[in-house]
Amino acid sequence: MIIVWVLLLCGVLNSMAAEDDTQAVDPTTARNDPLEEADELETSTLKAYLAQYDRQCSGNSELSSWLERVRRASKMSKYKLAEKIQIRIGFEVYNERRITLEAEIDDRIEDLDSLIPQQEPNSRCSIFYQRQRNLLKKAKTLTNDKKEQKLKENSVSCPFEDYDDLRNDKEEIEDVSEEPLLVNNGC
Repeated sequence: MIIVWVLLLCGVLNSMAAEDDTQAVDPTTARNDPLEEADELETSTLKAYLAQYDRQCSGNSELSSWLERVRRASKMSKYKLAEKIQIRIGFEVYNERRITLEAEIDDRIEDLDSLIPQQEPNSRCSIFYQRQRNLLKKAKTLTNDKKEQKLKENSVSCPFEDYDDLRNDKEEIEDVSEEPLLVNNGC
């Protein structure tokens, strides 16, 4: 007799659980999960970054690496929200610095483009500035640290006085432009 009562009780409990599972989920109450809402916001932000910057990463290994991290994070579950946020913030910091450095490089290239025509053709300063411009153009695909280094190295004025000595000493120019010239400007 006890077995009958246990089986009856199990049947009632199972039917109650089945009713709970079959109830329609109200979409408005499902949206009240703050974790899910925050996760959706982070995921959409990460996907927007991918859509915006995916085509720009060609040749830039550091940007490609960051975008791969962003791509993996966008696929993480809502239970890894803290990690998603951490990756998004890291990317934003990296990307802001990248954009700033590339703008500074573009500004210096623009300065060089105006300086070069003012030099005597094939003069030491003309060659010096042309070399700086070429190195800076290549620097745009480097890591942020290397961009900063190349910008600093190639933002100095020509150390030669072309009007005194117009020799075309390319070897000396290459030696000077390969090593960073640090100018003490009081900083």
